[in-house]
Amino acid sequence: MRNIKLTVNGTGRAVVVNWDNVNIAKETKSVYGDDYVEIHFGDQYIDVKETLQDIEQRLMSPHEKFEAWRDKDPSDKLTQLG
Repeated sequence: MRNIKLTVNGTGRAVVVNWDNVNIAKETKSVYGDDYVEIHFGDQYIDVKETLQDIEQRLMSPHEKFEAWRDKDPSDKLTQLG
């Protein structure tokens, strides 16, 4: 089970999502030009402020995060693992 904490678009409230229950996540844009991600759970969905890249990074295991950091440009290695 992979749980991640995200921010609901509109209310700004935190929500914990069990990623095993997610059918699809897609980037979209409101009629006002605001970017957000829709996360679908069957017939229901939530809109979150985080980008798909942010969500992907949060879902990575610590080992995968280390490999991504290790394979970065050496000049960028002064940054934290995130």
